[in-house]
Amino acid sequence: MTNVIVDSTNKSESDWQRLSPFSIVFFIFNFTIRFIKDGIINLAPALAIFITQVEDKLFWLGIAGIIFVIGLIIYSILYYQNFRYRVTEGQVILRRGILNKERTTLAFEKVQNVNLATPFYFEPLKLVNCIFDSAGSAQKEISLPGISIDYAETVRADIFSYKQKLSTVESNDDINEANEQSDAFTSSDPLIKLSLGEIARFGLSSNMTFILLAVLAPFMDSIVDFAKASIVPNIVSLLDVLFPQSPLLNVFATLFFVTVVILFAVLLSVLSSIVQFYNFELFDEGKQLKRTAGLFEKHQISIAKHRVQAISIKQNWVFKLLRRVTMQFHQLAIAHGQNAKNKNNLSIPTLSPDAWHSVVHTTYENLDAEQISFIGISTRYLSHCIAVFWLAPLTVAALLLMHLDTSWIWLIACTPVGGLLVYLRWRRFGLWFNDDYVAIRSGFIGQKISIIPLYKIQNIGQVQTPMLRRNNLASVVLQLPYGKETIPFLPKRKARAFLNLCAYKMESSTKHWL
Repeated sequence: MTNVIVDSTNKSESDWQRLSPFSIVFFIFNFTIRFIKDGIINLAPALAIFITQVEDKLFWLGIAGIIFVIGLIIYSILYYQNFRYRVTEGQVILRRGILNKERTTLAFEKVQNVNLATPFYFEPLKLVNCIFDSAGSAQKEISLPGISIDYAETVRADIFSYKQKLSTVESNDDINEANEQSDAFTSSDPLIKLSLGEIARFGLSSNMTFILLAVLAPFMDSIVDFAKASIVPNIVSLLDVLFPQSPLLNVFATLFFVTVVILFAVLLSVLSSIVQFYNFELFDEGKQLKRTAGLFEKHQISIAKHRVQAISIKQNWVFKLLRRVTMQFHQLAIAHGQNAKNKNNLSIPTLSPDAWHSVVHTTYENLDAEQISFIGISTRYLSHCIAVFWLAPLTVAALLLMHLDTSWIWLIACTPVGGLLVYLRWRRFGLWFNDDYVAIRSGFIGQKISIIPLYKIQNIGQVQTPMLRRNNLASVVLQLPYGKETIPFLPKRKARAFLNLCAYKMESSTKHWL
């Protein structure tokens, strides 16, 4: 993990290295993307006022655009001028910043992976963006954009060679990671290769559509007014040719416009997925997995198999209709003392349901995923959740409505809905384990399956409320390197056997989990 420190050693300026001048292009694109992702949302109220109140919008928008572009170029050049790095024995040191100077040091032993990304404008120059993936905060990560691919390969090999020398425990799982990581992009046949159609399917299931609609929310009044004044009347005139003098023309035109807006958001979601996962290939390199993907930026992510903390197989309701799943390989994620998602986690965006077993077996060679058979949780979960989380709130709401002399009888219709949701949740919960692994299933309409090696569990806990104790049940909580997993309402005997096995594996195993 990274730490900002003050280096007291007296090193000459010549010891510091600079990036290629072409890294300025990277900074321009990077700062622009950050502004689009963060700045526009923060400026949404101001933009709404601009759209509704300011006259001569094109003129002022052009002025603002020119100022933004000039400022962005100047800022990127100054950022490049102040960007220095040094790779010394055992650490990478980075110095950057314009007004707020920052010095960051990353020790080799804290590096989980060294990933290489090749934007399209770097590829003809044989330059890459070298990203040092640690378990620290993403805001303090170290990346070196605009260095030669040969130098990046050398640094990566040196880092893992250094880590190998520091290793004090020898096992069959320990290998020469310097040799594993020596090639920037593998030339072997891929284990998984996704077609453009498969990537488009992932775009249909992702949350990008809802994010885009949320971004448009502040401008919805302006969009509706503009649609009523310009777009809907034109649609009505076109429909009038097909359905002359129909009284529902305005309704059809409005529905058509709303449908087009939603389809446009879906299209953007699909295009975003194609940009991110174009030419997706997953390679099995013996003791590590390596993924390459990207349209405008070919991004490589690699992970040693013994560093995979868990594998998640997810299927939301859209993927359930499309008969697809998505897989994620979890790494260690610690940030500010809280659970955090690691943005460099390796994932497979889309996969057929019968293909994930072989990928799991490739990662965990001694696990046959097809043999996993889940046991369910107690039916007491149904009555407990319906009573506590559904009937009780509905009763309170009905009493309030009666007090306000308002109709409340319609609340009765909500009871079957709550019962169905609780039933779906109960049906999805499942637990399976053997001497080496545990698999946990959860979900509503879709499902999530998490497969975890027992020796990687960090902490275990058992929760027993008076109701659970009375019914000889218990809930199990597992603290994992990437977060928590909970299995509620297990039979106490099964929970106790599982917890004892976890405790034994945690104490007796000598395998590396980091």
